[in-house]
Amino acid sequence: MPKRKIHHTTQLSASTGLCRFDAASGSFEGASNLVLGGSYGNWDLFGGGITGGLNAIQLYNKQRIDISGLTIDEDMWKSTAIRVEQAEPVRGNFGDARNSTNASIYGFLREYHLFTTKELDDTDLQLMFNLTNPTLPSFTTTNGISSQLNENQLIYGICNEFNSMQNIVSGELFNLDWRLVPAYSNVIGSGAAVAQDHIYYTRVVFCYMNPTDQSPASAIQGIDIPAARVSLIGSVVSPTNQNDLFATLANNSGVVSW
Repeated sequence: MPKRKIHHTTQLSASTGLCRFDAASGSFEGASNLVLGGSYGNWDLFGGGITGGLNAIQLYNKQRIDISGLTIDEDMWKSTAIRVEQAEPVRGNFGDARNSTNASIYGFLREYHLFTTKELDDTDLQLMFNLTNPTLPSFTTTNGISSQLNENQLIYGICNEFNSMQNIVSGELFNLDWRLVPAYSNVIGSGAAVAQDHIYYTRVVFCYMNPTDQSPASAIQGIDIPAARVSLIGSVVSPTNQNDLFATLANNSGVVSW
């Protein structure tokens, strides 16, 4: 079987800025304005504004990456790895036993980095912003809900989940400790080839908290999401023949999955 000829190896990167809110500064009250057009204008808040009491914090950043210079002359992009660079860890404080009425959904933060051949729309995002059965691109969850994307439209992704120190050790010494303990990290996707002239990057952050609670002041709630640069490592390759090219284009669009 003929192999795709490799022309050169390079990387594609997307960057997101930091995003921080906490109840003590009052910034959560204006979170919608801060995210959509203010201090954190490269982030969007899914599902409307922030209100008092328990909230699902649903943040995302979407970017379109032009790769037409790599796929010109009917060449293709083939990824072999994904890499994340950031200067500090994700941090957060989600309350402690005083929120015992909603204890089951406190104390965790999920983060996704995703490269896809299709832009994720509101339906795709809503499937990921799910407490018990998050559905990521190309997956079907245990309750039978399927993503709108197939396995050839997910290039690569990284799924992270963190737990709060307050869920592990309670007491005053940890009230201001925003460290999060990594609980899960997984790479998804198989580096599907891309023949179209663009791909998409999406970063998602999801957690629950009471973002307007300032009582007691020693245990305010909030999140601190660091800036990050995420890269696909891969090569520009030539298709083996026209059938290979057309099949890859069909896979990228989701018309078929070969």
